[in-house]
Amino acid sequence: MRYGVAFDTYNTLTEWGLFLKGDLKISSPKLKSNRVDIPGANGTKDMSYALTGYPVFEDRQVQFNLFKRCDDMDLDELRMELMNRFHGRKCKLWTPNNADYYWFGTPEFGDHAGYNSGTIPCAMIVDPYRYKNDPTVVTMTLAANTQQQKTLHNAGMPTIPVFNCTSAAAIFCKGNTYNIAANTDYRNLGLMLIEDPTVIKVTAEANATMTITYQEGSL
Repeated sequence: MRYGVAFDTYNTLTEWGLFLKGDLKISSPKLKSNRVDIPGANGTKDMSYALTGYPVFEDRQVQFNLFKRCDDMDLDELRMELMNRFHGRKCKLWTPNNADYYWFGTPEFGDHAGYNSGTIPCAMIVDPYRYKNDPTVVTMTLAANTQQQKTLHNAGMPTIPVFNCTSAAAIFCKGNTYNIAANTDYRNLGLMLIEDPTVIKVTAEANATMTITYQEGSL
């Protein structure tokens, strides 16, 4: 079966008849490592997590070739259209190996080389995490002055949720308390989801509904 890739809303197979050759390559996420040598001591001091408390990664690269059996004139027209739409412009990229997540970055299309090759090379510098297609929305139904617990899962990428409650409420997480006003979006760095799962406890001043919205991402 043939598959294309999708740049934003354009699937290369259905839009232009360009399918993905069997050479899709996605680089591994490289840790931004910071190790400091300590004179007179064994080894080094790992400072990679000193600022964040969790690992951060360098950009990744997605490489592939698109193919269509056609002459060079037709292929050059396709290549120009792709370049005019996407070359050097930030966009989303879906690959057929995981349609539930997308990459975000900057594509560049390679040289037109070879006689009747039918091939358009593409390389794309992308963020280290691939993003889930839709934001995750968690709903809590709260009884007045009754503490309730919720377990929040994320796919691996540290993310800060947006909390919104129809009543004033208090959120308890990691030993800290966060007070939020009614019907107001609330974000706080202290409520970042780093580990999976993260457990929160919530108490509302009145019967209420709380929505928790966040973007998941996976390596």
